[in-house]
Amino acid sequence: MKIWVWMAVLGIGVWARTLTIVGTGDLQGTMNPIRQKVDLNGDGIREKALLGGIARLATIYKEVKKENPDTLVLSSGDDLMGRYFLTFHGRAIFTLMSAAGYDYSAFGNHEFDQGPAVLAAALDAAKFGVICSDLNLTEAFRGKTRPWVIREIAGTQVGIFSLMTEKLGRMSSPGPVHLNASNVQTARAMVRMLREKGAKVVIALTHIGYQKDLEVAKQVKGIDLIFGGHSHIYLRKMGRIGKTAIVNGGELGPLAVRVDLPLDRQGRVLARKVTMRYIPVDGHVTADPSVEKVRKTFEKRFPPEVILGKSLTSWDLRRETLRRGESGVVDMINDLLRRQFDVDVVFNNGGAFGGDKVYPAGPLSDRMLHEVNPYRNTACLMRLKGRRIRQIMEHSAALYGTGGWLQVSGIRVRIDRSKPKQQLAGERVVRRGERVVTIDVSNGRDWVPLDDDKSYRVLTNDFLAFRMGDGYYWFRKYGQGLSNTYTTYDSVMSNILHRTGLLSPPAPDGRITILR
Repeated sequence: MKIWVWMAVLGIGVWARTLTIVGTGDLQGTMNPIRQKVDLNGDGIREKALLGGIARLATIYKEVKKENPDTLVLSSGDDLMGRYFLTFHGRAIFTLMSAAGYDYSAFGNHEFDQGPAVLAAALDAAKFGVICSDLNLTEAFRGKTRPWVIREIAGTQVGIFSLMTEKLGRMSSPGPVHLNASNVQTARAMVRMLREKGAKVVIALTHIGYQKDLEVAKQVKGIDLIFGGHSHIYLRKMGRIGKTAIVNGGELGPLAVRVDLPLDRQGRVLARKVTMRYIPVDGHVTADPSVEKVRKTFEKRFPPEVILGKSLTSWDLRRETLRRGESGVVDMINDLLRRQFDVDVVFNNGGAFGGDKVYPAGPLSDRMLHEVNPYRNTACLMRLKGRRIRQIMEHSAALYGTGGWLQVSGIRVRIDRSKPKQQLAGERVVRRGERVVTIDVSNGRDWVPLDDDKSYRVLTNDFLAFRMGDGYYWFRKYGQGLSNTYTTYDSVMSNILHRTGLLSPPAPDGRITILR
């Protein structure tokens, strides 16, 4: 088994024992190896290969535990997604994670995508410890989770607690389940309590995102390791705030994250000796045969497609519709996003959506939703001044007929294509453009003119926000508080179907008017 070290050991010395942490974050139901493009050896080159898979992870965990019996296998959440989740409602994934050797996991927001009752029932299949420190759970969870744990291992007492994203209610379907304190408040209380109970090592198993992990580490002393999730990243260098080491579990499982924490003779972490390594979950790793056998028993029971609900109207996703006018389907999706994330304006480019056909009214399946959202677009949030929104709409008007043409929610726009169009030179407007005649914004009751000086809450996809796709540089350059929720558009639609069973696009309502 290859182990590529992406961070050198800081300093040298002698210590009593080493506690090893290995695991993943945001597996998103990826139980099978899938083709991914990932930097496998830290050389900056992303290699495309068949990566991940729960049976391969099981082999890695066994080998790491054989090398160092003082090892804990962790998951930072968002494991319940995809076909295994839609078909078996969490039981298959938790069964496979148990067989693979996970010791503890925390909830991510997607664990609640089918509601708390489904999650509580699925926990019967989890033979590992599930830690939930900061949620007011329903009675159905009684006896199935722990608010914290202290484990004797490596000759010391290791305390573990969890943190959930404070945006849980906007990102999933938790029903009455909600956070009982802020992330910082929970962390302070947990660290104090675990230390008082004798924990010499404290680990935070978090699903709040790397930037929030950094904030917690800055404000809360006494955490030795934050094993995080929700950011879907593999850090090129381990984070460090004071004596707190910070790692992120990545996404989809192409790499296992290993952290070695050397201990002194009193069982405390030698903070400057902590190292992080990534273990490629590639073809060099043999799938564990017993885990693979269990996985295949579930896979054989997959239906050709999972029916999630139905539509009373057709879904017109032809390129012509998406790129030369207003799309009723994307109106519906944008309106769902605007309500779920409580924003003023939503922008999505027509090229973000797939299918290029008319889907007839009738059953809606998981395969269809993936075809609608083929690039796994995720919702990104920020604030933008009205003048930037006006420039963005001028850019859209200049891209009429291309994948950069914007579909919107929360605004009503009139466009005259006979007028001069905007021109850019890199990240600079060299000709303002005059195609946007008017822009009105909904205030919840009426339509009012866009205010150039007002700050609006805006949502767009990660392609436009972070990669400046189709030349839309305004989001990344001017977006205040720009953040990625990592909530995919198909999961938003799937959640609605789970709750209501119905998702029917309306006819276009005139929010985009092309004069000529």
